[in-house]
Amino acid sequence: MREHIPDSQGHDVMGIFDWFKGKKTGQVAAEGASAGSPSAFALDDAALVKQVEPLLAQRRFAEIEALLRRALALEGRPLEPRHASYPVSLNLLAAVMTSQNRSGEAEALLREALALHENVLGPDHPQTEASLGVLVNVLGKHHKDAEAEAILSRAFSKKDDVRDGGRPSYRSLLGLFGGVLGASGKVDEAVAIHRRALVLEERAVGPNHPAFWSAAGGLASVLQKQGNPGEAAALLRRVAALKEATLGEGHPDHLKSLFLLEYMLAVQEKHEEAEACARRLLDLQEKTLGERHPDTLGTRNRLSHHALNGRK
Repeated sequence: MREHIPDSQGHDVMGIFDWFKGKKTGQVAAEGASAGSPSAFALDDAALVKQVEPLLAQRRFAEIEALLRRALALEGRPLEPRHASYPVSLNLLAAVMTSQNRSGEAEALLREALALHENVLGPDHPQTEASLGVLVNVLGKHHKDAEAEAILSRAFSKKDDVRDGGRPSYRSLLGLFGGVLGASGKVDEAVAIHRRALVLEERAVGPNHPAFWSAAGGLASVLQKQGNPGEAAALLRRVAALKEATLGEGHPDHLKSLFLLEYMLAVQEKHEEAEACARRLLDLQEKTLGERHPDTLGTRNRLSHHALNGRK
């Protein structure tokens, strides 16, 4: 299951902004401190965030671009600890351009941000790996899978699961690499990469963590492509059970897992199992979403389809 930055309504900007501002910023700060890296690089510029956030909420992208260009002119080069917001500004400006379909300009900015992070922080710093992930996502969105694969291959040739597997940013990149390989049709290689990512996530955070569930979903997706649907369905069953136990049966993430499992079973033409899964999903959706919700209606229609095919 490959994730790209959304390309409409400014959600790509919001995603990058939230990365630097929200929970993941704290994660990067903690990782950077433990690695002995300058803490300034792990933090976003508070003044810049304060100015961008209200404009972003109103989708005033032209004003955001003007603001970021002024910030970049003031922050200057070469990048030093006091200019920690410079690559943040580059990434945000690239996101604005991506949402306006200015992919060439966006890619150039993302490459610059990645180069700055690599030169100052080093290739293994969490924020460098995050910049790499943003660039690969944008390349993938524009169907430049070969280039994305080459960039990740070079990066991972210098990394090691034993040494680097404790970093969430490394494990996230590993899952992204598997997605890129799967999109390129290199399914066996993708399966191997996703298996590595799943083992590392289980070792680092345990099976009751969203990162483990995401890694399991990525592996299930490529296992289906590989022609191993039984293992794929077993993984999805495990994830659904874990989410139910951890989040509760009516949680949206649990409902999503049931939907994915139902889909996987239907693709395998296991109509009776798909019908049972859809029936469970429908019951929960009626309780949590209501009988007239579009998702509930969609499940009811699929349930009829499974029942019909199961009788043939």
